[in-house]
Amino acid sequence: RTAREAERPSDMSATPMLLDSAEQKSTRWNNPLIDALPYADVLPEGWRETADQLVQEEMRRMTKRPKDYLAEMAPAKEIDWSKCPLLEPEFRRVEKGTGEKIAQPDNSRYNLDPPPKSKRDDPEAWEKANNNAKAQLEHQKLRIENLELMMKFAPNAWRAHNAMLEAAIKRVEKEVAAKKKAIEEINTMRSVKQKEAGREIAKLEKQWYAQCAKNIAIDADIQRMELEIARLEAEQGKGVDGTAAASAGKKRKAEAEAPEGEEKAEAEAP
Repeated sequence: RTAREAERPSDMSATPMLLDSAEQKSTRWNNPLIDALPYADVLPEGWRETADQLVQEEMRRMTKRPKDYLAEMAPAKEIDWSKCPLLEPEFRRVEKGTGEKIAQPDNSRYNLDPPPKSKRDDPEAWEKANNNAKAQLEHQKLRIENLELMMKFAPNAWRAHNAMLEAAIKRVEKEVAAKKKAIEEINTMRSVKQKEAGREIAKLEKQWYAQCAKNIAIDADIQRMELEIARLEAEQGKGVDGTAAASAGKKRKAEAEAPEGEEKAEAEAP
């Protein structure tokens, strides 16, 4: 059901086991990421410290340093200042990094000042001051017109803008809720399948331990029976040797008595 169950063959007899020959090696633990069951596995104590230690050891073995990652990055693209001449001085100022302050905007054109005392009798100075006053008056007139337009149309424009923002927020919230629901369904499905796989693995592991214990018991019985057979064979061999020795003794005794009988027969003969 999970990646581990997908790799598990349907015929359990074909699965490589620890008790099989050395030529049949199990591939169960080749990929710990595929074999992991985070919803079913129980993490041991101090797992985070162990993981951090492994990460630090891996980083010490790495030949790559943090600065090497920046060296591999492509250089930044040069900016074509011909398309933005107004921004070039500011970028140059920031690039220098000398802390030079940005130039303050000139507000003198917004002031309504009369000509200086030295030019009070100069018609051109008064003409310039008069033009500046007209410009300031026109500017204030435009500001008033903008304020009147804003008072007339801005509320509805802001309401429409707020409605658009609310619709966008609802749409995004709906998408987020759908994504969260999909993630929750996936996590729930993974949890159910992994817990089911965990129970199956626990059952098979229990059967494996029981089979190992049974095999050990059978091996102990076989060894005990072999010792018993060896003892019985030794006792039987000793009995056979005793019978052969008795037969040999009787034969030798019969052979020893045979000459005496022949001599006695010859002496009694006429």
